[in-house]
Amino acid sequence: MDPSEIINIPFPLKNVTIFSMVPLFILMVLWTVNYGSKAVWKILSFIKVTGLVYVLFGLCGIDIVSTWQHSITAALFLTTLLCTNLTDKRTSKILEELPFYDHSDLLSTSRLYTTLAFLIPFSILSILDHGDQQQRWPVPVLMGGTYGFVFGSIIGICLTYYHAKKTEKEKE
Repeated sequence: MDPSEIINIPFPLKNVTIFSMVPLFILMVLWTVNYGSKAVWKILSFIKVTGLVYVLFGLCGIDIVSTWQHSITAALFLTTLLCTNLTDKRTSKILEELPFYDHSDLLSTSRLYTTLAFLIPFSILSILDHGDQQQRWPVPVLMGGTYGFVFGSIIGICLTYYHAKKTEKEKE
């Protein structure tokens, strides 16, 4: 097959669904156990962010009509990663529920920004014309989100550690 034909065929839906739904299931269980009555508000925020991400996929040039199943699972996966950083604010503004404005939690802030920062270069994979499997929709989003979340977690842990050391030195 021609490389441009390969990337026009989305990645197998079964693989995408399994990869996307495992973190979603874990997040929902954690919210139910840890937050109880607040879990409903977090799920409503989750639904708002999922809708926004799905619309953003369409604005970025993805055919969200013909690949709606892949796009929804990719949006659910990306939203799962982003919503691990939700604040406790209840508002209609999605950006206030994510730590875009409140940078007090270094781990959440670094996860959020690093995940978004990694999505951009990984999304360029989908427009290259090599015909590799990682160019097929929605693999670039899944890879970028995963790598961004992992590196953001590592950066956040290091920042939190150094910030705690700095505050400890100032107290002495």
